[in-house]
Amino acid sequence: MSRRIRITAGSVCIQGELNDSPTASAIESALPIGDREDLGG
Repeated sequence: MSRRIRITAGSVCIQGELNDSPTASAIESALPIGDREDLGG
């Protein structure tokens, strides 16, 4: 089962998937990394 992620840096947004490896699980556990900006709706 893959897990979808989105990486945003400035105006660049990249979507990807994490696989079921131990490394991917460690990355998912560390998310979110950095600040999240709430732009409202």
